[in-house]
Amino acid sequence: MVTMRTLAEFDPFLKRTIGFDSLFRTLDSMTDSTQDNYPPYNIIKSGHHYAIEVSVSGFSEEELSVVHENYVLTISGSKDSKDEEYEYLHKGIASRDFVKKFTLSKDLVVVDATINDGLLVVTLELVVPEEKKPRVIDIKSSPKLLVD
Repeated sequence: MVTMRTLAEFDPFLKRTIGFDSLFRTLDSMTDSTQDNYPPYNIIKSGHHYAIEVSVSGFSEEELSVVHENYVLTISGSKDSKDEEYEYLHKGIASRDFVKKFTLSKDLVVVDATINDGLLVVTLELVVPEEKKPRVIDIKSSPKLLVD
């Protein structure tokens, strides 16, 4: 459901659009200041390739999940509760469950996901279909029409 805050923010657009309510809900969730910034991540672009690096220190491969569905990439981690057997005098390393969602272009393809040195790296590639690639149109001369 769209909140009143969203309606007020997007009021000029809502008056002129029909059927874009899901877009406004997505924009609202992206601008929500209460979203958690855990775990930290980077988004890197190099040509037609992208990488999302997520700091997952302390998580094993079995505790992580990467799912691409309906143009949304969901990266989540669920920590086993083995820590209950220990008494921490100081616990400064976060190890709580998380879910990160990234909305992807429909031309982005998830290539792979790897984990190394506490970083989960999801590699993406922009695959532009032939019909969307720029094409050069030949200019031909036509016979000159004479007007009397």
